[in-house]
Amino acid sequence: MPKRRTVSKAQGGIIVLLFTVLLFICGAFYALTGIDVGGLFSGTPTSTLAVANTLPPVQITYTPFLPEVNVPTDSPVVVEPTMTPVSEGWWSVYFTDPINHHDPNVISGSVEEKLIEYINAAQSSVHIASFEFDLNAVAQALIVAKQRGVDVRWVTDDEHGLLADEEPGRGQFAMLMNAGIEVKDDLGRSAVMHNKFWIFDGQIVWT
Repeated sequence: MPKRRTVSKAQGGIIVLLFTVLLFICGAFYALTGIDVGGLFSGTPTSTLAVANTLPPVQITYTPFLPEVNVPTDSPVVVEPTMTPVSEGWWSVYFTDPINHHDPNVISGSVEEKLIEYINAAQSSVHIASFEFDLNAVAQALIVAKQRGVDVRWVTDDEHGLLADEEPGRGQFAMLMNAGIEVKDDLGRSAVMHNKFWIFDGQIVWT
């Protein structure tokens, strides 16, 4: 008669422990995911749950921040031109007005007009170091000063001064030299003679 296999109490305890651990793991997985492995908790076997994103797309609208500016609509903004210098003792500062003075043929109220006033007021000399020149009205004022005995001299750059004077719309240096005004360049140096200052009567510097 064959012998029956018996399970010891120790082996039975191990089997119960393993089953308990497996049951605990399945319970924790069900609590976290809602998936009942083998239908142990819901009573019916379940398959892997596929979750589809059914939320509608979110439209994001960007509205840039614009500061509120009160702009009158009944009349345009008018800026009155002025050439009153900012001065303190021995110096004065003049500002351009490109909004109201953008026509090169109109010099009234411009910085160019103030420069011509200094030329007309010169008594003995106007000595200039400036690397370019294209102002007809200023050239005419210098010629008039030369004719009344003022010593007018000019040092300029060769490339941006005398060579550029041959371009269309230029020729102001030629006007000065034809009137007997001495104009010299920087003798062909590679560096640009970039000075921009005028000396009136050896006392007033315009720059």
